[in-house]
Amino acid sequence: MLVFAAVTSMVAIAFVVPLCVLVRDVARERALESADRDASALFPVLALTDDPGALAIAVSRTPAGSEGRLRVYVGDSQVAGDPVAPDEHVRTALREGRAWTGTMPGGAAVVAPVVRADASIVVVQVFVHGAALHEGVHAAWLTLGAVAVALVIGSVLLADRLARSITEPVSALASASHRLGLGDLAVRVDPSGPPEVADVGAAFNTLAERVDQLLHAEREDVADLAHRLRTPLTALCLQIEQVDDHQVRALLADSAAELGRSLDGVITQARRRTRDALPRTADLVVVVAGRAAFWQVLADEQGRPTTVVLAPGPLFVGVADDELAAALDVLLENVFAHTPDGSGYAVDVHRAAAWASVTITDHGPGLAVAMVERGASSGSTGLGLDIARRTAEGSGGELRLHRGPVGGLAVELTFPLVGQSAV
Repeated sequence: MLVFAAVTSMVAIAFVVPLCVLVRDVARERALESADRDASALFPVLALTDDPGALAIAVSRTPAGSEGRLRVYVGDSQVAGDPVAPDEHVRTALREGRAWTGTMPGGAAVVAPVVRADASIVVVQVFVHGAALHEGVHAAWLTLGAVAVALVIGSVLLADRLARSITEPVSALASASHRLGLGDLAVRVDPSGPPEVADVGAAFNTLAERVDQLLHAEREDVADLAHRLRTPLTALCLQIEQVDDHQVRALLADSAAELGRSLDGVITQARRRTRDALPRTADLVVVVAGRAAFWQVLADEQGRPTTVVLAPGPLFVGVADDELAAALDVLLENVFAHTPDGSGYAVDVHRAAAWASVTITDHGPGLAVAMVERGASSGSTGLGLDIARRTAEGSGGELRLHRGPVGGLAVELTFPLVGQSAV
């Protein structure tokens, strides 16, 4: 916009400056032409008489004469007008009969010689004050300047409106593209602006709709496949019940149960709603407190001592309540499934700068280093940690595994804070 204003100003100046010069020259020419007319008005009288009285009457009837700016010279003497000695231009006109118009101190003058029948020369001199040479010039310059400024302002406003008709739809399209890239499949734009930009907006809407349809179909296909696997899994569980060896039956049952949980995770992830236009947030303190209270009942039945430490809230993170609760349930379920009865656990929520984390530490026998590394890998599902890991990473956080202070396993989920909690 500044560039357009500068260009418009240069164009306005290119027109206004010559106009100002023209106005000045026209005013000067107008004043000199008026003086020349006053001098010419005396020519008939000068051709007939030298009588000072008659000449004085004729001089007084001209505008220049009434203002004392007109003089008549015959020979070396002045016969009419205010007494002023003849200057060089008057003497040249008396001697050579040559007219002259030009600038002199205080203004300008018109010197007009009249050659009479007897070959004598009479000279009329009309003086023009400097103010008369520039009469109306400054007012005209101010008018031209005001018109130029108004034209520049009007042009800038018009250009701004025209530019907005292009930049606003393009900016909206760029913003929508970024949101689509971040996973907001519900984003659409209102095709507007010039026809070309409107066509791009309509094409973007078509593309976003198609992407949404393809992802929805893919999620449904994955969920349908997971559901189809439940039938053979159920049959497998029934067959496991027929195994006579108790130890083998227990191992197979655990594996089948783990497979069932994995299928549940696949269905949950496949059907996760991504079209919710509202930001997904949850108060980490509230959700952790709720899930800790839910599992506390089972912990009391199994004689597991528990410790729950909650940081001052609220601590809002970019995860939906149900997803965060599902991730916590997976971690707490692992505690009950992989540690002996009577083994305690601790749940700790704390904040560090713009991050919040929840750590679940069990007091069981712990895991070997290889198991910890396997559980921390992105492809691990053996401990059912993939749901928790994806939940943390989906909001920009991470899942970390390490040994607890008493030798058990500590699972830490970290999340970046959002909204007012991040301040």
